Amino acid sequence: MVAGVRVELFAVGSTRHLGALVGLPAWRIVRFPALVALIRHPTAGAILFDAGYGTGLVGAKGLAPFLYRRLMPVLLPDEECVHSQLAARGVRPGELSLVLLSHVHPDHIGGLTDLPPRPLLLSRAARDAFDVGTAFSRFHEATLAALRPGPEWRDCRLIEDRPRVGLERMLPGFETGFDVVGDGSLIAVPLPGHARGQMGLVCQIEDGRRLFLVADAAWIADNITRNVEPQRIVDRFAHDAKAYHDTLARLRSLHKARSEIIMMPSHCARSLEAWQRG
Repeated sequence: MVAGVRVELFAVGSTRHLGALVGLPAWRIVRFPALVALIRHPTAGAILFDAGYGTGLVGAKGLAPFLYRRLMPVLLPDEECVHSQLAARGVRPGELSLVLLSHVHPDHIGGLTDLPPRPLLLSRAARDAFDVGTAFSRFHEATLAALRPGPEWRDCRLIEDRPRVGLERMLPGFETGFDVVGDGSLIAVPLPGHARGQMGLVCQIEDGRRLFLVADAAWIADNITRNVEPQRIVDRFAHDAKAYHDTLARLRSLHKARSEIIMMPSHCARSLEAWQRG
């Protein structure tokens, strides 16, 4: 029998930009949270999915971090820092058994600067994103050298080395995933397009439901559940726009086939608030 996990979702910082860009019905500035998941596994312990924004980005020197903060203003009150959020939930950062990164954009990797080194799990393409292309292309893909995990994060593991599992029965339209802890409770799922090596995570909740953390494969849940389209200008910020739209189409088909699966994008304030309300 697959073990069930408990998942606590919270925002580690946020940014602001025009809501209409991602499909919201108003041309006004909207706050978008940087979602992080604290996963409590009965035997593997506390696992963090993504790390949100961090103080390292807020204070980072250089042109690339400066331009990023101008384009995507970072809001990070002290109480929203990842270590503060963990402490509020009774978890010391050093107790984390694993930090799993969906991809290496600043709003997903930034919080690592506020954590002690822990075992790190990410895809091969995400790990290598800091070394491909030019400085300009890396900035265009929001891969900032200032946030690259330092040598102290030497325990860096690859998702592709975890056992492969077929997904057609669980997630129609998706072929292969990776069993994170070996018991079927946490399955990493490739979600190409938005960023190099992006992975989502399917969590088998202890109450029997499935939660699919889809990272930035969609901006808001309505992109999936109501076929709301982001503005096409958003394509210019995707690593592979064609793959992005293909992934979004597969998530929409999955929602139609398995509407009981809870889809959770990383920047959907309404979905996050609904989860926190229980």
